Amino acid sequence: MVGWHFDTKGCFSVKSAYKVHRATVIRNQERQQGSGSGDDTADIKFWNSLWNLDCQPKVKHFLWRLSHNTLAMRRVLQRRGMKLDTRCCMCGRLDEDGGHLLFKCKEVKKVWQELNLEQARCRLAEAQSARHMMEMVLKMKGKEQLTVVMMLWLWWGERNKWREEGRRRTAAEMAYITAFHTDLVLKTDSWLLSENNQQRRWQKPRTGELKLNTDGA
Repeated sequence: MVGWHFDTKGCFSVKSAYKVHRATVIRNQERQQGSGSGDDTADIKFWNSLWNLDCQPKVKHFLWRLSHNTLAMRRVLQRRGMKLDTRCCMCGRLDEDGGHLLFKCKEVKKVWQELNLEQARCRLAEAQSARHMMEMVLKMKGKEQLTVVMMLWLWWGERNKWREEGRRRTAAEMAYITAFHTDLVLKTDSWLLSENNQQRRWQKPRTGELKLNTDGA
């Protein structure tokens, strides 16, 4: 009988396979760090900077996927063998890839302008790759960096709403929502946004208190 010995029950799952992959990557990184590889050190520093951003874990996960160029944009899906119309969901003109959707689409340009971030948009639009673009974002400071991060995340969500539900908001509304989310994060203590806080163990309420538990939905 065939069994997956990386799982206690012997059953294969994507989760267990991912854990094996991550463990292998970490081991290789530790070996290469011993040899003093500058490229690997820069790679580790890059990912640490991304995961240490003061924003919600779901936003960091989006940035991680964006850096790997694995978001389900139409040009990405085409490269994976899917036959589909690759025109941009938002403007219906040029091919939809990360550079176009997030920085060059005529619809997204309006939002960048509403946020007074046209210069930042132009710099990021010149990035040679998704990874290079994210490196530029991580070099930004303070509120500008956070506003750009929120803008990218919210525009991706807006694109999906438009594609799936046919609903979209104006550039002014998107700019307002982006500014609102940015200010909300800035006013929130970083410990409330951390992964560790979300993994705290459940505690029963004190006597006389009522505690309601809900799932993510």
